[in-house]
Amino acid sequence: MLLAFLGLSVNVALAGNGSVGTGYASDFFRRGALLSAEAVQANASYGFQVFGLDSSVGVFTNQGVAEGSSDFYLIDLSASKSLGDLFDVSVGLEHSELNAGASALEVGVTLDINTALNPYLSLYRDLDETLYTVEAGVSHSIDLKVAQLNLLASYGQTESLGAADVDYNSLGASLTRSISDTADLTLSVGSVDSDSISREGLIGLGLSVKF
Repeated sequence: MLLAFLGLSVNVALAGNGSVGTGYASDFFRRGALLSAEAVQANASYGFQVFGLDSSVGVFTNQGVAEGSSDFYLIDLSASKSLGDLFDVSVGLEHSELNAGASALEVGVTLDINTALNPYLSLYRDLDETLYTVEAGVSHSIDLKVAQLNLLASYGQTESLGAADVDYNSLGASLTRSISDTADLTLSVGSVDSDSISREGLIGLGLSVKF
């Protein structure tokens, strides 16, 4: 849920496993832009293997309930491969749509480094407008016995059609507690800052179920 309401949602289902989730977010950002306030979110993903690659497909939607908010939809397909014990590389295709109108198709490549703070570097290319987004981040998880604490920080730069590039950064933390063998409840807090907005705080609550 933390990644979802910060607009960093990436399909992470393991091969042979799926999940569905729903939640509430006080605000929803994507690459430094505020797309909606007071939103209801839902997502689903499923992992599988193709030609020895860990692959996954996912869908996500953010439905703004506040006046003037935008609805957002995302469909993604990705495949990843481990390069030894240190690196994981994934390639994905994303179709996103805003307010059931403006849409974009992007291809992305992400390099994950399996070391302290789990750093990653992602590059996205808009196939329609030839615009690029570069993003890097770190994360860390702590087992608190009663819940899992996840910390996240990211920085990115995205190109805009007919406008200056936008730099953005985000900070977030979440607490996830299992309420059954297949269900998790997550409380998230975070903040986003960019060239287009002042720093904004946000909070979210989500429920996910694995199958």
